Amino acid sequence: MFKIIQSVNKLAPKYKKLIDNQARSFKMSMNLNSNKLVAVCQLNCKEDKEANFNINQRLIKEAKSYGCSMVFLPEAFDMICSSRKVVFEQAETLDGPLITKYRQLAKDLNIWLSLGGFHEKDSQKGKQCCFQLSNLILIYYNFF
Repeated sequence: MFKIIQSVNKLAPKYKKLIDNQARSFKMSMNLNSNKLVAVCQLNCKEDKEANFNINQRLIKEAKSYGCSMVFLPEAFDMICSSRKVVFEQAETLDGPLITKYRQLAKDLNIWLSLGGFHEKDSQKGKQCCFQLSNLILIYYNFF
């Protein structure tokens, strides 16, 4: 069974308290049964990948604080650009700095991340103009 928690930062204080109480109940009920709590996040991405990462990082940490074991980010979570040219210039390979940061975040928080659509540069062709929108799930296994 999945339960969804939305970000409460922009809600009126009376709704924030209500959602916080519900989240606390969900978290406590997770200890009584084997339900898993997940978060589905939405944001308004821009061209600035670093700013988008910082927003996503805050949302992922907030979800973790509610006891979520997996966080789903939207398609094009990395960037939305004003032109195809900018997309081609900013696309990265899967071993690039952005996905590396998300991998480290998943490891640090011991959480699963579903990255809904990443502008991936084709590392085989080595051309700036070749990219695809890739869906990724980052999993950190803690064996110790």
